[in-house]
Amino acid sequence: MRGLLLFYLLGATFACVEAGPGSGSYPVKHMQEVATVNAAPAADDVVIVFARPTRDDWQVQWSVFEVVEEQPAALVGILGALKKVAYRGAPGRHLFMALGANGTDFVTANLEAGKLYYVLLMPGENSVSLQPVRASDHHEVAQRLAQAGWVQTTSDSLAWARENADDIEAKRFKYYGIWRRKPSFERLALFPDDGE
Repeated sequence: MRGLLLFYLLGATFACVEAGPGSGSYPVKHMQEVATVNAAPAADDVVIVFARPTRDDWQVQWSVFEVVEEQPAALVGILGALKKVAYRGAPGRHLFMALGANGTDFVTANLEAGKLYYVLLMPGENSVSLQPVRASDHHEVAQRLAQAGWVQTTSDSLAWARENADDIEAKRFKYYGIWRRKPSFERLALFPDDGE
């Protein structure tokens, strides 16, 4: 699986030089594009970089949320093609959800303080698939993600999440049950050792 993911990532990244419209600058709604982001974790927190490393489905935006029991899903970011967003949070166990045009995926995370992690949003069976990156692949993935632009949330992002909360929660409820019934090997996860 790991080799297949890297093969796809590298192939799609090189192919995107000639694929897709225009110069490769893809607008993203409800988010602010920024030149740089501090993605270095502090000693007592963690950072996950969520990224869309390809131009696949470039006309569709995918959103990422942190899911906490008995609370509304919290927006991490909205990603267009070749965009990335940094999530900074507490170490420990987390659940993240990605919403695509026609489906939803989840990934669990057990995170260790002071570490940086990566999760790729890739085209999948349900329109979007969350793919955790193992520590051994960080260097290569980080190099490939250098061409992806940073985005960050704004008041407009949070307003979009509030306005669409009913739909977001309906999809969370519907697809989380489906995801939980999958065999454990199909429910992907980030582990403490996946960070650096």
